[in-house]
Parts: sequence; C-alpha cells; structure tokens
Amino acid sequence: MPRKDENGKRLSGHQERMIAEKIKSDIFNAERARIHTGSKAVLNSIFSSLPKAPIGEPHKAVMWANDVLMTSMEAIVKDDKMALENKVKLLSDLAGKLGMIRDKASEQKKIVDYITRIQKVDGADDISNIEAPIEIKKPVQS
Repeated sequence: MPRKDENGKRLSGHQERMIAEKIKSDIFNAERARIHTGSKAVLNSIFSSLPKAPIGEPHKAVMWANDVLMTSMEAIVKDDKMALENKVKLLSDLAGKLGMIRDKASEQKKIVDYITRIQKVDGADDISNIEAPIEIKKPVQS
C-alpha cells in the first residue's frame, strides 16, 4: 500500500525509497547495538590474544592480518547474540578476504621459517646474502 504525506498525497518513488532505506538503516543500527552490548567480554577475550600490529614490517603484516581475520571469524562464530543471517554474511565476506591473503601468508611463513633455520645453523644475523631455497621460474610467454 502506497504511503501518503501529511496532505494525503501519494509519495513519489524517490521518497518511498528514502523511507525504506531509513527503516533498513534503523533496523541495522538497532541490531548492531544489540550485538555490541552483550558480547564485549567475549570479544575482548578473543582479540586480546592478538599481538600488536607490526607497523613498518610488511613481511610480518601479512601473517598478522591472516590472524586478525581468523580471530574475527572465531568471534563471529562464538557470538550467540548475532542473527544467523548476519553471521553467514560476515563469515562469507571474511572468508573471501582470507582467501586473498592465504597464499601470501603461507609463503611469508615459509620464508620466515627458512631464515630462522639458516640463522640457527650458521649463527648469522645478517641475512642479506642468503640465497632462496628454490628457484622461481617465470611463466612461459607465448
């Protein structure tokens, strides 16, 4: 049923969409406020285990971002006040982001492990002269 203004005149399509958007926004904000009120203790305990962000160290930042995404997913799963459809939406969004950095984080972990192993064997602090463990081949161009 179409909405009418204070004079009884039917609202335009734009006005109808603006009202619908306002209602949707109000519902979203109310849900967000309800979620945040009861779950702060759970979130604090989950996120307190994260180390400080490695600002200025991009090789560590990839692995840290991976941990943040995984911790966020854990917090969403454990939050019993969040609606199921919100959980699914947030988890699928985070899973996509996690997929984008998964390979980078995995490669970065291998590099860090390799350098650590070399430093233990050689006792060297300077890693600038260490060769890569494998040769990376460029793709064949046709």
